Amino acid sequence: MSLDVQEASQMNEENAPSQINKKHTPCKGCGFGVYDGKTQTGCELSMLDKLKEQDEDVEILDAYDNDLEFFIVNNKYCHVKRGQDWIEQVPEEKRLEQIEKELKYIDYQVIIIADDDEANTQKTLDSVTEQTVAPGHITILRKVNSMVRPSNFNKMLVKAGRPWRVQNAVNPGLPVASIIDLVLDVRRHKFCCVIDANTTLNNKKQLEDIQYAILNEGLVFALLEAEGVQIFSGVVHKVLQGSFEKPFTEKIKKEWPEQIINLQKI
Repeated sequence: MSLDVQEASQMNEENAPSQINKKHTPCKGCGFGVYDGKTQTGCELSMLDKLKEQDEDVEILDAYDNDLEFFIVNNKYCHVKRGQDWIEQVPEEKRLEQIEKELKYIDYQVIIIADDDEANTQKTLDSVTEQTVAPGHITILRKVNSMVRPSNFNKMLVKAGRPWRVQNAVNPGLPVASIIDLVLDVRRHKFCCVIDANTTLNNKKQLEDIQYAILNEGLVFALLEAEGVQIFSGVVHKVLQGSFEKPFTEKIKKEWPEQIINLQKI
């Protein structure tokens, strides 16, 4: 192959070689892959080179299965990967433009952990809806025996003008982290922002600043955190199986401690 790649064993999702990080992107299945017969030779958008330039930890590995020889982007997720269905639906001359449109606004959802003071939840909701980059979905997590009626939260969310849901906790023994898992099992976005009631984001451009850093500065993170706020990748949450067996954030601290970043620094 024309790229300077490292040797990898036969790869599939069930039997990945040990040198492949949990955070990786196989090029197989991406409509932008360039092939000579059954062997991948590059990327139509030159993402293999671009990702290596953005992050020195990125490796481009050789892999194969029963169908194809292809590359694996190791130590990074490629946000540009698109399947064949997407390729067939978007005219060739408009694909790059469409990719830019899809990446222009960070796809994220917000989960607000409500307390017994309705004003606190409203304060946090206002901070979220004032963002210059709006969330795709907002969930208010109402705790067991909350003093606030579900209908009051419903009214708040209707006024917010975004797709919404009130998640009522019913099992007092179930940790909040496990309830968040249930929310994410139903609805997944690329990123999730979990925020405690009575907490506000730094400014109206907080998510826009994160988006800019991801797309233009090569920001890579497993977790952005500040007091009362956690922002993480939906893919990372899925890979680590959420808070199954142990809290999700503890898993991140074990797997990728260097990718936990103070939100105030963004």
